[in-house]
Amino acid sequence: RIYQIWAALFDRCYHNKEKYPAYCDKCEICEEWHNYQNFADWYEKNEYECDGRLHIDKDILNPSCNLYSPENCLLVPQRINMLFMNRPNKRGLPNGIIERPNGYLARYNGKDYGVHKTLNEAYLRYATEKEAAIKNIADKYKDIIPQNVYKALCNYKVDIKNDKNYVT
Repeated sequence: RIYQIWAALFDRCYHNKEKYPAYCDKCEICEEWHNYQNFADWYEKNEYECDGRLHIDKDILNPSCNLYSPENCLLVPQRINMLFMNRPNKRGLPNGIIERPNGYLARYNGKDYGVHKTLNEAYLRYATEKEAAIKNIADKYKDIIPQNVYKALCNYKVDIKNDKNYVT
C-alpha cells in the first residue's frame, strides 16, 4: 500500500503530465525519498487513522515550495487536503476573485463576499473566509489529526503570492 503511494507520487511529479499537469515537471521529490524505504519510514511514522485515506500535502507547511520532503509534507485526511487545492483558471486572477465592472468580487465556497474597489481588498476578504474555513475544519478534526497537523492548519495564512493563477 505504501509502495503504491510512493510510486504514485513519482508518477505525479515526473511521469504523467497528461494526468497531472499541475504537478508534473513543476514539483520535485527530495533525494531522500527517492529511496523507497526512507519514504516508507516517514509515512509509517506520520500515519494515523481517519475516515477515508490520508493525502500527502506539501502546501500547508510551505505553500510556495514545490518539493515533497519530510520537512515540507504532512499527512492529512482528504477533506483537509481539498481545502488547499489551487485550481487553475483562465481569468488571470487569483482563486476566489472575479472581476466586475465596479471592482472585484470576493467569493469562497460558493458564497459571495461583496464587490471591493481593489483586487487586494477583495483578496483580503477571500483570505479571511478561507482561513476561517480551514480553522473550522481543523477544529472538527482536532481529535483525529496529530497536534502538529492541527497547529499547522490553525497557523495557515492565505497569501496572494502563493496563488498559481496570479502573477504580480
